[in-house]
Amino acid sequence: MRLDPRALALALAVAVAPAAFAQSIQEAPVDLPSVRVGDLEFVAPWSRATPPGGKVGAGYLVIRNHGAKPAVLTGGSVPFAQRVELHVMGVKDGYMQMQKTDTLEVPPGGELELKPGGPHVMFVGLTQALRVGNAYDMTLSFADGTSATVKAVVWDVGLMRTEKKS
Repeated sequence: MRLDPRALALALAVAVAPAAFAQSIQEAPVDLPSVRVGDLEFVAPWSRATPPGGKVGAGYLVIRNHGAKPAVLTGGSVPFAQRVELHVMGVKDGYMQMQKTDTLEVPPGGELELKPGGPHVMFVGLTQALRVGNAYDMTLSFADGTSATVKAVVWDVGLMRTEKKS
């Protein structure tokens, strides 16, 4: 697999950065809110802050399927972007890239984690910046006609939201 030169430059910058920068990414375990709609449970919806003038953002959460049939996520909407797309990470032409997909499946009795570096919801054409501490409605749509609106919290760029492990 070949590395994108920009990714290589970023990796090199992080490798030689001061220890303070390297430690700026940290886990932020919290009690995670969840919403249940039918057989689906939506856990810990969140996104990262975006810079002023930024045109894209992303949404993350865990979707648990307590049902006996697969749940197929087909898209969604948010009040602050022109459209919502589903994205996955994959290798294309030897480079790791983000790729648009039409659906994401949540297996019966299983879960789908939408996370940085993995599958996620992409907000395209932002009409406002996502600011730390704000919360917004994100509506997710499924192939069977089910939809669910969850409240997502905006976190600082350096935080990764994780579940508390007891």
